[in-house]
Amino acid sequence: MKDLEIAQRFLKFVNDFYRFAGWDQPVFEFDARASIAFEACVEDVSFSVGYDPLSAPMCLFVYCVFGVVPLATEAAALRRLLALNVSMAKQHNATYCIDDSTQELAFYMRTTMDVDASALHAKLTQIAQLAHRWRRDCLTWEHQDTEPMPKAGQPPSWTDFA
Repeated sequence: MKDLEIAQRFLKFVNDFYRFAGWDQPVFEFDARASIAFEACVEDVSFSVGYDPLSAPMCLFVYCVFGVVPLATEAAALRRLLALNVSMAKQHNATYCIDDSTQELAFYMRTTMDVDASALHAKLTQIAQLAHRWRRDCLTWEHQDTEPMPKAGQPPSWTDFA
């Protein structure tokens, strides 16, 4: 796909996402060869969701700053998060990292644009819950598994049991 087609597909995805969330449609002016993102606030947690045409085609990224890593427990907290990164990468194509500009804990995830807008919104809700838990009690914070997102047109895995 050419850059413009991918950018248009991203904009369609954004419109679908905003419509699902009940938000007003955004207006973008952009260069199809440059990265583009939109901001979303889910459960009072801010996210950047976008795509970068220099990464894999049809790739979406999700970025969320969780908050400060307490100095008193920094080594233990970071060690725990590093241990979780392998399972996060395998299960969710996601990782914990340190935000370059703020030095705070952040969450980075990649997925493809064929993900359903409602599935991405549900995933952002799960990530928001993790962010709230980190902000509330990072000293005793334990990882909570999140479910992989279904592709567009596929039912969520829980429907097998409904």
